[in-house]
Amino acid sequence: MARAPHHVLMYALILLSALTVCQVRAVDIPKIPDFHVIVGLPEEMVAGSTYQTSFTYVKPNHKQADLNIIMEITENQSIIGFEEFHVEGKLDTWTAHPRGHETVEMDFTETSGGVFQFQRLIEKVSFNFVILRISSVPNLIPGTYTFTLTVTLQYDN
Repeated sequence: MARAPHHVLMYALILLSALTVCQVRAVDIPKIPDFHVIVGLPEEMVAGSTYQTSFTYVKPNHKQADLNIIMEITENQSIIGFEEFHVEGKLDTWTAHPRGHETVEMDFTETSGGVFQFQRLIEKVSFNFVILRISSVPNLIPGTYTFTLTVTLQYDN
């Protein structure tokens, strides 16, 4: 499925957090042009709970594009196993006119331990609002976890 894109927009959002005795501390999220975090991860996260983050981005033209979202969760001292985390979400897309609105449930596939991916062809819409829900198992090993979110739009023409 490799293609040579004419235009690729990549927005990377890094959420760093430290898990200490079943709690996670998150740092501030940097400002990225046309990519705005509405709700970041909380300062404290408890293993076994579900937390929500949301962001918006604007697709700069009305061409269709392949949307690829990857959430990668890593820990410096241990390997993340399959099903230690779960990621799901909702994507609301619309044009300036309300008739162009669509809501998509985002089912992420865990491609390897701690790496989750969602892909979808996005039609001729401009405005996008994403809500992600991140859950962990209750017996998650204490440590320092890094959450890296990469959003890529790839255009054919």
